Formats: sequence, structure tokens, C-alpha cells
Amino acid sequence: MTSSKLLKDNGSPKVAIIILNYQGADDTLACLASLNSLAYPHSQVFVVDNASNDDSAEKITQAYPEMTFIQSETNLGYSGGNNLGIQAALNDPEYEYIWLLNNDTEVEPETLTHLITTAGHFPNALIGGVIFYPDGRFQRVGNRISPFLGGIRDYTESEISEGRPIQSITGCSMLVPRSVFETIGLLDASYFLYFEDNDFCLRAAKGGLKCLPCLKAKIFHKEGASTGKNTALVTYYYQRNRLILLQRFQSPLAFKCVEYYTAYRLFRSKIKSQRQNTLDAKRHHQAFELAVKDFYQGVTGKCPHQL
Repeated sequence: MTSSKLLKDNGSPKVAIIILNYQGADDTLACLASLNSLAYPHSQVFVVDNASNDDSAEKITQAYPEMTFIQSETNLGYSGGNNLGIQAALNDPEYEYIWLLNNDTEVEPETLTHLITTAGHFPNALIGGVIFYPDGRFQRVGNRISPFLGGIRDYTESEISEGRPIQSITGCSMLVPRSVFETIGLLDASYFLYFEDNDFCLRAAKGGLKCLPCLKAKIFHKEGASTGKNTALVTYYYQRNRLILLQRFQSPLAFKCVEYYTAYRLFRSKIKSQRQNTLDAKRHHQAFELAVKDFYQGVTGKCPHQL
């Protein structure tokens, strides 16, 4: 029996599990199979299909007709697609928690039970699990902003402990009380992809909320299944959105240092692409250059370039 203080006389709090699919039916089906084995009794899965142009919708709905399926007419990105599922869950007052979970993950039967138990002990917190690679190696739990240089640094396994707050937990697995969404709003869709989880956590922190890891909650993550691990498109979103995030949450002095360092890194990227003289190096430099240019021109949302 769980020791969560949040358990009610009539049962556990109800959880909406949001899974976003974009042309990744096989990964999504593996994720749903693992969720089907959850020991936690009160949850409902919401699958949002982000305008896949393959047979994802048919495969998923046929395999799991009991889950709630939402079809987006356009690709809204990670933030916008998840927001469709979040809003659908918020429309039902029975859901007290919303669990954002990447579709390229698999979980253990007790994962959600551990997350809810931790949430019961820390009601004013966002709760993250510990993310592992499929082979069991530690991957991440969250990250923090390095001051002045503006790097995004993952916490190491030795730096995390139960009940010790971290700056941001990864959106790969994030358990959020519905009251948080009702207070600070949904994910910021202007990012489209990457750093919307950092933005959400930092907005929550401004409201006095903490981000806490639950060490017993294990999530196994393939990583990069939708976008690839090191593509030019990833470079674009990472560099542009990192600047958007830092401008919003750093002091003017710290961000000015970031701007100078970014200019240096962009120059270094150009030299590297010239020395290597490969198509891949040139594409990554072009993506970096376009990301910085678009940031200063106020371009947000989906990347407007062919990369």
C-alpha cells in the first residue's frame, strides 16, 4: 500500500498521461504497452497525434481503443501538441495530475505510483523521474543554466537526491498538478521544440514551486526518435530557443555575456566548417547561423527553413 498523503478515502488522485506521437507508431505502441502494465489504478492515457502523414493514427487506435485519441490537423511541435492533450485533461475536473511522457519511453509498473507518492509528500512541486538509456545507463533527470556563458548543463547522477530541488526537470517525464497549469498556463508553443520544459519549470519557480526528482521512478528513453540526435534541425532549434530562454530568464548583464559568447561560438563554427569542408559541417553551421539570425528577428515557432 502506498504511503502517499494524497490518497483519498475513495481512492488515489486521477492522473492524465499525455503521449505525443509524430510518425512514431512503433515507439508509441511500445510506450503504451508499458503503461498498460502500470500498477497505479487511476489513470487515463491521452495520445495526441501531431499530424503524422503515415499510418500512426490507425495503428495506435486499433491497438488501444480504450485510450483517448486526439488528432491534430497540423504539426504543432512538442509544446503545441502536448498542449492539446493537457487542455483536454484540464477540461475534466477529475484529473488532479497530468503526466507528460515522451512516446519513445518505457516505464516500470511502479513508476507512476512512485511519482504520485513523492507528489503527496511535496504538493507544491513538479516531479520528475530518473531517465535511463534502454541499456540501463543513466541519461538525465534535468538540467540548469550556467551563468554568463548560458550553457545548459545536465545534472549528474551523483548530484541528485530525494527531496533536493533542481532547476529544471526534463519534459521527457514530468508530473504536474493541474493547479500549476491553471496558475501559470500551458507550455509555451513559441518554442515549438526544445526548452519549453525549462521555460515551464522556470515560470513555476517564479510562483514559488519546486522541481524535484523522484529517484524510484525509472523511465527508459531511446532519445531523439522523432528528430534525430544530431541533425541540422536539432542545431537550429537548440541554438535559437536557448537564446529565447536565456533572454527571458537571465539578467541583462548575464545575457549580454551570452551574446558575446554566442558570437564567438558562431565564428568558431564557421572556421570549423571551412576546415572540415564537409556537407554535414556546413549544414550545422548554416543552422546555427540561421538560428541566431532568427532569434534577433523575433522568429519563433516552427523552423521556416529547409534544413
